[in-house]
Amino acid sequence: MENKPFQTDSLHMARLASLGGLITGIVHEISNPLAVIRGCSQLLSSKKLPSDIQEDIDRIMSEAERCSDIIKNVLVFARKAEEVQEKYTVCELVEKACVLKRYSLKSNNINLRFVTEHRPMLTVYGNKAQMIQVILNILNNSEHAIKESSGEGTIDIRLFKKEDDALIDITDNGPGIESLKVNNIFDAYFTTKKEGEGTGLGLYLSREIVRKHNGNIKITDNNVGKTTFRIQLPLYKSSSTVSKEIEIHNF
Repeated sequence: MENKPFQTDSLHMARLASLGGLITGIVHEISNPLAVIRGCSQLLSSKKLPSDIQEDIDRIMSEAERCSDIIKNVLVFARKAEEVQEKYTVCELVEKACVLKRYSLKSNNINLRFVTEHRPMLTVYGNKAQMIQVILNILNNSEHAIKESSGEGTIDIRLFKKEDDALIDITDNGPGIESLKVNNIFDAYFTTKKEGEGTGLGLYLSREIVRKHNGNIKITDNNVGKTTFRIQLPLYKSSSTVSKEIEIHNF
């Protein structure tokens, strides 16, 4: 009985390794049709089109680019390849994620608002594409929760500084997470979605990404009508000076 936890962990890691190999093959297969979609979109975008059609083409190109970033991130996890590290502002990170989710949230009657408490923007260091995906994963979960409960709602993103860290709070007014499930929400293969609607890997991978950036992710508030995910990232050393001007962005 004493060896059971070790055996369970070993089986779990073996399952993850097997899944990594499978995903790598799938990702390569997806890359080819995605390249065609991007190429055709760029070709259409170069022509004179009615404004409403041009808007749809731009959206296709934007989502195709996001898919490309996701594919790159998956390959990084599967291969443990060298990652691109750079300085970037947390504000631009959040704004990029908001733009990518804007159309989906709007079509589902979900209002998205982003509030910043610091200017100039807080600077961190790491892989920007991976961190954008972390925010998108949380926004996807909030979107699903709201759709399953009321069908419409609000997601608030608040960016602020605490000591030497940048904090990103993402709050939705969905039904909340069952108290018994909160402790497992970041576990691999754990999902609150119905069968076939989720892999249970989104929040797990998000936690792994944030940890690789020397940060932390957790739920700070969980009640009916309010759930808050907090992402904590260490500030880059040169970003110690900030101002207190509050800005609100509606998406």
